[in-house]
Amino acid sequence: MTANATSGGSYTVTASANGVGSSVNFALTNTGLAPSFTTMPTSKTVCSTNGTTFIVAASNATAYQWRVNTGSGFTNLSDGTPYSGVTSTTLTIGNVAGLNGYQYQCVATGAGSTTSTSATLTVPPTPALRLRMEAPLSVRLMAWEM
Repeated sequence: MTANATSGGSYTVTASANGVGSSVNFALTNTGLAPSFTTMPTSKTVCSTNGTTFIVAASNATAYQWRVNTGSGFTNLSDGTPYSGVTSTTLTIGNVAGLNGYQYQCVATGAGSTTSTSATLTVPPTPALRLRMEAPLSVRLMAWEM
């Protein structure tokens, strides 16, 4: 027997066969709907001297946990340099230096849990600045009058 109910409460099921019947009382608890992401994190390319944020939104979520994959699988993040907001909808990374290729995802929980898609952080190498000076080199100093 299968029953569908959309709200919790007390229910009675009565079954009978060949004139013999039996009733069973039970309570049904509505645990709610599972979380569903409405905004997924997006991949970013960020200069090594900058910070960035990853943002998610989910319906029916009561808690969030950001995770990182540094190359050997996803693990939960903890607040602390360079991360903050690891249990919120917005993960903030204060400085992305050394985090090239890391992947981030968020787990939303409520009546069950669901995991967002992954977003990749790309941190390109800082370009080297080269100056080339050729002779003759002249420097012109100017004096300002007031």
